[in-house]
Amino acid sequence: MTADTATEMQTRQLVVFTLGAGEYCVPVTLVQEIIRYTGPGRFRAALPTSRA
Repeated sequence: MTADTATEMQTRQLVVFTLGAGEYCVPVTLVQEIIRYTGPGRFRAALPTSRA
């Protein structure tokens, strides 16, 4: 096995994500935390407040 073949056989672990219409990846060693996107929540209707 040559050095080039050994290099090609190495496994790279990547974190793949989408941003807009693009797909990107970074080496997993650069990632500190993964936070899944959750869309904006719905606001409850304001409850009437009473003042004495």
